[in-house]
Amino acid sequence: MIKVSIIVPIYNVEKYIERCLDSLVNQTLDSYEIILVNDGSPDNSEKIIKKYQKKYKIEYHKKENTGVSDTRNYAIEKVETDYFLFVDADDYISLDLLETIDKYDNYDVLSFNAIKLNQKQEYVSNMNKTKYQGNGELYFTKLVKNKCEFTVPWGYIYNTNYFKKHHFKYPKGKILEDYYLTPQIIIECKRLISIDYHGYYYCITD
Repeated sequence: MIKVSIIVPIYNVEKYIERCLDSLVNQTLDSYEIILVNDGSPDNSEKIIKKYQKKYKIEYHKKENTGVSDTRNYAIEKVETDYFLFVDADDYISLDLLETIDKYDNYDVLSFNAIKLNQKQEYVSNMNKTKYQGNGELYFTKLVKNKCEFTVPWGYIYNTNYFKKHHFKYPKGKILEDYYLTPQIIIECKRLISIDYHGYYYCITD
């Protein structure tokens, strides 16, 4: 049974998309799906994606350019699995990420940590969040108190029913769109799990 969908918004990422896709198609867990949404990218991203589609099962959508928030919303509508997560196309994930989180179930949001890298792929810092299990409102308080970086949409696994039931939408046309929504998603949830695991590589690019 396919349990998790990986969503990747695509725009002008021809320099990075192969690194990202390699981390997705080589997961140590077999049962999952990949959803790529091309936000009208004018570069060679689509050409690279088509190459991967010949070898791997990848769901691919292309739409007019409307920005990353609208692209995330568009992709979420395509999700039919129990859970989903976001991966930015210039970042990548640990090969055992899905296998690690597969042991957890029955949550609204599952949070995990990330590692920040510079443009040379050199280590910069750990992006740690508080280890926790309980309601989201208390978790949010702990994140703020501990000055954690937590507003980005990646670094979380979302329960699809929870997300759609609350009609969460990323605000179109806003800079730093995640700042508007991620705190709300966390605060509203009743069953949140935050694990001490670094499953995401955030790559600083130009």
